[in-house]
Amino acid sequence: MVPTVYAELPAGDPLRKGLPALIEGLRARLAHPGLLLPGGTAAGDVTDDLRARFGPEPYVGPEPLTAPAFDDGLTVAIGAPPPSFHGRYKSWAQLCFRPALLDVDAERTKRLTDGRGFVGTDVPTYVRRIRSDYFTRVVERVRCGALPVGTYEANPAASVPELVDRVAASLTLPPDAAALYLQLLTLEAPTDRGVRTWNGWTATRHRKAATALVDAGLAVPDKRSRARRGIFLPGPWAEADRPGFHPMETWKAIFLGIRLGPKRTIHYRATFDRTLPELFTDAWQRVERGHGPG
Repeated sequence: MVPTVYAELPAGDPLRKGLPALIEGLRARLAHPGLLLPGGTAAGDVTDDLRARFGPEPYVGPEPLTAPAFDDGLTVAIGAPPPSFHGRYKSWAQLCFRPALLDVDAERTKRLTDGRGFVGTDVPTYVRRIRSDYFTRVVERVRCGALPVGTYEANPAASVPELVDRVAASLTLPPDAAALYLQLLTLEAPTDRGVRTWNGWTATRHRKAATALVDAGLAVPDKRSRARRGIFLPGPWAEADRPGFHPMETWKAIFLGIRLGPKRTIHYRATFDRTLPELFTDAWQRVERGHGPG
C-alpha cells in the first residue's frame, strides 16, 4: 500500500502527505518492548519440538495459558493459543515474536524465521519492510517537497526533469516521448489511462509521444491481453498468471526484481527497494550501458 500511495497519488494529497507520520508511527509501535506479533502456526502436538528449538524457559504474560509456552527472549512459542483465541487455527501451536528485538540477536532471529514446520511466517518480513531504507527514502522524498503540488512521482517530467532532458538529448526525442520511454522502462503497469493521469496528457498528446517512440524503434505497437496500453518495449513478453499481477516485458520484470514462474510468467508482484526517481535513473543507466530492452 505504501508504494501505491507514494507513487500514484499527487503531491499535496492528504493521504500521501500522511505517509511519513504513518511510517514513523508504525516504527514506534514496532519498537515497543511489550508488543507481540504472530510469527507462524503449526498443526499437531509440537511441544517437544518447541522446547528443543526455543529452550525450556517458560513464558510469563498477562494472560494465563493452558498450553506449554517457551520464551527465548525474541520468540514466544505456545503449544496452543490462549483461551481467548478464536478462528481457524484455534487448536494450532503458535509462534509470537517481539518485533522490537527482531534482528538484534542473529541466532534467536534465525530460530524464529527458519520456518521449520510452520506456516504464516511472513510477518517478520513485513516488519523489516517497514524499517527498510526504502521506507526511509519514501519518507524523505515526500517531506522534501521537491515534487510540485498536484504532480505525480510516476511522471518523470515532474520527478526527474533533468533525466528527461538527458534522455531526450541522447535519443533525439521530444521531451514527452523521453518521459514516456522512461515510464515504459520502469513502471509495472504504464497503462494508457495511468500515463494520461500521471502526465496530465490528452489522448492526442499521448499518441504523439507514443508515435515518436515507435518511429525511433524504441517501442512497438501491439494489443496484448490485460496490458491496457498500445505500445511496448521490444523483446520477450511475460504474461501474468493470476489476477492482481501485471503482465509486462521480461526485461522490465528482471529489472524490477520480479521472479518469473516456470513458464516465464509473472508470478509475483514487485517488492520495491528504490523510489521512482531512483528507478527511472537506474533504468536509463542500464540503457546507456547497452543493457536495454530488445
